[in-house]
Amino acid sequence: MNTPQLPRRKYGRLAIAIAVPVLALYSALAVNADHSPAPGTGDDVSNVTVHWHGNTPHYHVAATQDSAGAGSSAQAVASAARYESRGELRALVINVARASGAAASRESVLRDYEGSARWLNEASRGQLNITVEVFPRDVVVPLTTSVCDADLAYGENALGQVEAEMSTASYRFISFVLPNESGESCKWSGMGEVGGRLTWNIAQPWAYPRRETAICFVEWCRTVIHEWGHNLGLWHHNSLTCTLEGRPVTLAARTLRDSSCPSQEYGSPFSVMGIGGRLSNTERRRLGWLPIGRQTTTSDGIITLHRDGPTELAWVRTDEGDIFSLEFVKALQTNRWWDSAQSNNGVQVNFFKSLSGKNGNQFLLDMNPDTPSFVDAMLKGQQAWTDPSGSVTITVLSVTDESATVHVRGVAMLADPVPALTTEVQSDLGVVDLRWKQPASSFPVTHYEVRVFEGAEQREVYLVGVEKLKTRLQIPAAMWNSDYWVSVRAVTEVGVGGVGEMTKIRWEQPKKPCTGKKAGKKCK
Repeated sequence: MNTPQLPRRKYGRLAIAIAVPVLALYSALAVNADHSPAPGTGDDVSNVTVHWHGNTPHYHVAATQDSAGAGSSAQAVASAARYESRGELRALVINVARASGAAASRESVLRDYEGSARWLNEASRGQLNITVEVFPRDVVVPLTTSVCDADLAYGENALGQVEAEMSTASYRFISFVLPNESGESCKWSGMGEVGGRLTWNIAQPWAYPRRETAICFVEWCRTVIHEWGHNLGLWHHNSLTCTLEGRPVTLAARTLRDSSCPSQEYGSPFSVMGIGGRLSNTERRRLGWLPIGRQTTTSDGIITLHRDGPTELAWVRTDEGDIFSLEFVKALQTNRWWDSAQSNNGVQVNFFKSLSGKNGNQFLLDMNPDTPSFVDAMLKGQQAWTDPSGSVTITVLSVTDESATVHVRGVAMLADPVPALTTEVQSDLGVVDLRWKQPASSFPVTHYEVRVFEGAEQREVYLVGVEKLKTRLQIPAAMWNSDYWVSVRAVTEVGVGGVGEMTKIRWEQPKKPCTGKKAGKKCK
């Protein structure tokens, strides 16, 4: 058995196109630049994507309410139950056959989809539990065209037959296993809606080396997992291959980046959304699988990163706005899905142009660009890197088998200080009405901390949490004729935001209404 080789830097994108059929891997390329991930991640999804599983593009409509046409049950289903990435989710597998041929082995299909579900369940660390059901019979589609070119037609016909017999509304995933009894050499192995629930997989695991694991055939299951990853809202984990004056570098300056840093589709060997067999913590964060408190940011501090808590992800940005995420990764294991003597434990650095839009904005950076592949892309112990602007420096102080300790210097990614507060004392109601505006923030504001202080020494009286999007609070009555100060700070998933100026409140005792006033006398 030949060991598959990872794409080499010098081959660029073409190497991926060549390697995909050999590795039974997958590719999905967005056609228009304004594609975005599913609303479940806080963004929108655009109308059309094209998946390149090999050299041939396959277009389909992505999951969005606007794109669901009345004449297409496949599109309508895509927008009917979408975007959930946590909790108890059901998957319906539809085994498709042609009238002139046989469907794939139902026993094999059930085993491999259940194995793929277990992989994702384990990767979620308890945030997700997918259960798999195979439709009770093989669905015969009256088509004779190749599934390589008519995948959507096969899926739509099969789904129409299934929905005539049962409701599919409760299923988060609907997966079509397309027939390939003649062993056609399709240029793709799987396809999935980004943010939707439909996937199409070619039933030909026998066309690739069978390295069976305790779960399922590796390449086949990686395809299933990858396409379900698209359903959950993930795009590809790409990489950047940068050169300056013919010399490989980790990252080029902004003014040179467009011409010097081409993107390499599937570039990460550390993610199943690339060419690997894992999910990065950056991707787990996007799916909502990182528990609260597992992320951090700093302008100048030492952080210890773990694969699984207590801190799993760190963020920092440059003064120009470039964003980096840092996470601990373990070395690629020998005799897993490839051999790699170069791989080592270390710190993986991902680059983001921005945190809005699809996660195609996420790129693995090669911290050791002089070597021919990305398997050693992480920063090693005692290794440091400074970005081209000079405003971010990452230094790995130590690496163990379970963690890495790093010194990070740059711009912390906390929310800005809350703009000036507006207060109104409402003595008749016994409250102070407090209002503010939402500050600028790289991450969504989850809630606000409102702190009230009293006296010249400004002793903290109490702390109140105000839930997301609410920017108003009524503070209950305090002591008459006393001075109080109030501060509001925005909280995001990476920490508590900056502190603005505290606002002073004077709780004046209301005057009693004047009664019984006599002529020529003042009211007391």
